[in-house]
Amino acid sequence: MTDERRRWTAPDVIAAVAVVLAVAGAVWLIVWPCAYSGVTVISTVDGVEESRTTICRSFLEANDTSVLLILLVPVLLAAAGFVGARTGRRGLFIASAMLLLLFCFLGTLSVGLWFVPSAIAMLVGVAWMARPGRRPRRA
Repeated sequence: MTDERRRWTAPDVIAAVAVVLAVAGAVWLIVWPCAYSGVTVISTVDGVEESRTTICRSFLEANDTSVLLILLVPVLLAAAGFVGARTGRRGLFIASAMLLLLFCFLGTLSVGLWFVPSAIAMLVGVAWMARPGRRPRRA
């Protein structure tokens, strides 16, 4: 009877770290109480009435629940990269890493920067998987 489990390689571990980083980024954006902050100023010229209010809201409070789908995209991309790393499908791993990097670039002004560590981890895993002298996996 053969043992069907395979040992974890460095790209597997790096891809798992990328998933953890993507989940951490998504959870942080959902629960961080001041993802959106701003100041509301009300002033009148004649009556000298001035009111200044600081607004602090979580990402989920400032948007509706559809934002959860947006935050799920990088997590799913990182998970797909992990599957690619574990099964030795380099193409899936590379495609997932590139798509996650594209997500980070396109979302730079909103949520993209929170997923850059995950994208970097996936790129390191891809580079590690593609390094010269690496023996192909046995099934």
